[in-house]
Amino acid sequence: TSNILFVKNGKIYSPINKFYKGVNFKFFESKIGRFIKKDIFIKSLNTYDEIILVGSGKGVVSINSIINISWKRKSIKFYKILSKLYKSEIIKTPIYK
Repeated sequence: TSNILFVKNGKIYSPINKFYKGVNFKFFESKIGRFIKKDIFIKSLNTYDEIILVGSGKGVVSINSIINISWKRKSIKFYKILSKLYKSEIIKTPIYK
């Protein structure tokens, strides 16, 4: 129920297929623009600056590290952008006012 997004060199990547294209994914694409669809392989994860989970239950979550492959977050720039967009949209929703 969550999307996983990868950030490298100021661009946001999403898996090509077999991913959940939910409401929040569509919302962020409408605000940010199309994400680059790409096969993401475990051996290439160290090339990414950020890994972000997006889901209706979680909102926006920045992954800090993945111990098994020694990946550590290098930035939270896009996490901050997506989180701010998400929070501003939630505030507009009448049920949360």
